[in-house]
Amino acid sequence: MSNNTIGSSGRLGNQIIRNVVCSLLAKKYDLQFIYDYVTPIEELGIELYKDGKNYHYRTIELKDDDFLRYLLHDDMGKTNIYTSNTFFQNQEIADFLRGYFSSEPVKQQIMNKNKYADRYNNNKDVYVHVRLGDAVSYCPSYDYYDKVLQKLNFTQGYISSDTIDHEICQKLIANYGLIPMINKDEVDTIMFASTCKHIVLTNGTFGFFMGIFGWFSTIYYPNLNLRPKYHGDIYGFPDWIMNEYSG
Repeated sequence: MSNNTIGSSGRLGNQIIRNVVCSLLAKKYDLQFIYDYVTPIEELGIELYKDGKNYHYRTIELKDDDFLRYLLHDDMGKTNIYTSNTFFQNQEIADFLRGYFSSEPVKQQIMNKNKYADRYNNNKDVYVHVRLGDAVSYCPSYDYYDKVLQKLNFTQGYISSDTIDHEICQKLIANYGLIPMINKDEVDTIMFASTCKHIVLTNGTFGFFMGIFGWFSTIYYPNLNLRPKYHGDIYGFPDWIMNEYSG
């Protein structure tokens, strides 16, 4: 269906990217638009454009390369858009989104919505996110997390995972005294993690937004070429620290 993301594939991280992409185009072309995942996205402080007046007879399927092309360069004309299963994940889009979320007043609005905002730039904690669940084969080994944590001087450590009872998580909890964040939903997890001084990521779009919103944090991530990737190239920021691992 055109001009909406209802029923589109992916969980929160994927939905943030897709909905923000569509929102920015809807705003530029004043399109009527209906979004999926509105509640958690707005809870994070992300504003989606809902005041569009235009709905056209013509519709095009939006692909990765079309987003910045129609936003910054070419005129899309009088047309609706639909995204099907497009995820908008490449380094050019990731760079643009990072700049967008770091701009005022977008950044300030997200910070104001964060219930843990008093922690920004005000702690020496580490947050470890271990993406497992249906993506176990993509997760780096324990060695990656161990090597990063050995280098860090932190006051308190926290960990979250979609499979917190996995051996990797339990070993990190035992060896580094990490506190499992098992009572927080997706929005709370991103909010809290993004306020920690150090953020140790696995991969995936959910962790991507922990890092994107971690404006005062140092971000660590694994060499994603050592495991097959299930998402696009979105982690290649020069100030994020890539770490090698074995096993």
